[in-house]
Amino acid sequence: MRWQFLMVASFTCAAAAALCGLVLYEQIIVPLLLTVRSVPFWWWALAASPLWLGAGCLGWYANSLRELVAASFVGTLGSHLYLYWASVTNRPGLVNQPLAEVDPVTFWTEALAWYWLLLSVPFVLGHIARRLANRRWRANGRTLSEGAS
Repeated sequence: MRWQFLMVASFTCAAAAALCGLVLYEQIIVPLLLTVRSVPFWWWALAASPLWLGAGCLGWYANSLRELVAASFVGTLGSHLYLYWASVTNRPGLVNQPLAEVDPVTFWTEALAWYWLLLSVPFVLGHIARRLANRRWRANGRTLSEGAS
């Protein structure tokens, strides 16, 4: 297992979560809203897109199923640490959801497990895309590392 890859996965997901919350949500979406409670679902999807794209790219680079599972967990842990900080400091996106302060046991167990399950989807999709691309390239007598020539 590549430990450097796992460190990159953790920092990438934490940075993507921070980008989602601090820049896209707080700086772009919040000023356009009448209240924090009036955020449409597709705005949340757009605000979370850097995290999903980062997870998909990390899934693409996972070399094995074991590495994929480990990377998805440490990536989830990294972004969950950002959520903890955002919740404790009452950032705008988490004002109405103080789970980290009110019930930290649930936040670090059940909420982390659900978050890992949700964030594993783009990791797995990235990994599957890589396997399918490898299969297609091998059918043409090449590998992904050779590129198109």
